[in-house]
Amino acid sequence: MTENTKTKLITETSKIVFENGLEGLSIRKVASLVGCTSGAIYVHFKNFNHLVLLSCLTFLKEYNQGINKMDKNFENSLEESKYIWKLFCESAFKYPEIFYFIFFSCSEINMSKEEKETDAYAQFKSFYKAFPEGFEDTKYKHHQMLLKLDLEERNKYLIMKLAHEKLISPSHVKLLNLSQIFIFKGYLEKAKKLKDQSQIERLRKACIKSIDMSFSAYLV
Repeated sequence: MTENTKTKLITETSKIVFENGLEGLSIRKVASLVGCTSGAIYVHFKNFNHLVLLSCLTFLKEYNQGINKMDKNFENSLEESKYIWKLFCESAFKYPEIFYFIFFSCSEINMSKEEKETDAYAQFKSFYKAFPEGFEDTKYKHHQMLLKLDLEERNKYLIMKLAHEKLISPSHVKLLNLSQIFIFKGYLEKAKKLKDQSQIERLRKACIKSIDMSFSAYLV
């Protein structure tokens, strides 16, 4: 199976997810659309969930674009972190099931944390080439964060900037990080079970407000 076939598998899987959600996926359906055998998928992917994960990464495009176009002059890293969380939640609550899968269901994939991070980096780089209008990595202000698949590592990148500016104590970095991840995960888990967009929107706003308030508990 050529590299072009691998890219096509990811693209077609992404289309199915967009149209039908994760429940609409099957190995046979993807293989049929691409014109390959089901077994051929395992040439390039650890398992089917691995293919699904890489396909779901395309749904980060809007968020990445928002970061890329971010031109605000923030007063400090606290205001910047709040804004970045807002952008992230705006994208995540549009596709709660998909974002939950990306950041909280990776344990279902038979890969070590190091393998996932390495693969995510490589996959993002390939996305930059396939979708240059949304993934110009040379312009990213936070490319180190955006190339990580582990949400705790992503958020730690932001919180360490707060500690560097002495807005929070270094000893509180881990506590603030975990509390914000738990807040986000809890609201997103509720949202992915809902169909009513107005209810999902209320959860999004509540999540952003809760994360904003969590900073106050740890400020020096």
